[in-house]
Amino acid sequence: MAVYLLDLLLIEISYVHFFPSVLAASCLYVAREVLGVSGEEVWDRNFMHYTKYSVKDMEACISMVQRALNKQSRSRFQGAKNKYAHHVYHGISKHRSVLRCVDLWPEESDEVFGKTESPEPLETIV
Repeated sequence: MAVYLLDLLLIEISYVHFFPSVLAASCLYVAREVLGVSGEEVWDRNFMHYTKYSVKDMEACISMVQRALNKQSRSRFQGAKNKYAHHVYHGISKHRSVLRCVDLWPEESDEVFGKTESPEPLETIV
């Protein structure tokens, strides 16, 4: 599941400012959350010890991973979703926990994740 989440992030440019270890830890956190681990067990002292990250340290990245998972069904880029639907990957992208994640996090993510400004159009060279 965490690897599927990392694959979803490959098409997102907004993740480049995070350290790879923060991305991996955030994907692990979201995967555990989606698969039903609840409360403090999602990220306990063992995870904090081995990753050196608390939930607070990863808060922004976790929100972005949640948003990527939430919008994957509406994205025109379906490569990761199709890849992880295969039985080799245990059909994780079709797992009922993944499908219900749209209900876990609001569709309009602006209020939760902060408004993201769209980049200004590049000037055309004439």
